[in-house]
Amino acid sequence: MPSPEVANLKQYATLWAVSGYDDYGGRTLAEPAEIKVRWESTKTEGEDPKSEVAAKSVTVHADRSVAVGSEMWLGRLSDLSGTASPGDVHVVTAITSVPDVKGRKFKYTLTLDRKSETLSDLA
Repeated sequence: MPSPEVANLKQYATLWAVSGYDDYGGRTLAEPAEIKVRWESTKTEGEDPKSEVAAKSVTVHADRSVAVGSEMWLGRLSDLSGTASPGDVHVVTAITSVPDVKGRKFKYTLTLDRKSETLSDLA
């Protein structure tokens, strides 16, 4: 029986994790990786760091910590075609973690903002 932290993770998402920053302070993204998640779409509205209205449309529960600024897409890595960019890409804007009673395992909750219809040029 899987642990409670990962028992409900039955969907797959493709993750482009932040791998570092270039000489100009822009982020660089790693190769895509497939992770198990629970993807919950919601309809809330908030402001991004530049005080622009942004739709905080997705909450994702995951089994690992993901760096803020990483990009995520709901779908398996094998569903990506060779040259086409996936639609409905989201950016991780916040992460919270909750430990189990003994503090050994964590449940991670990510807040994602809808970025665009295409993957960033950084990938």
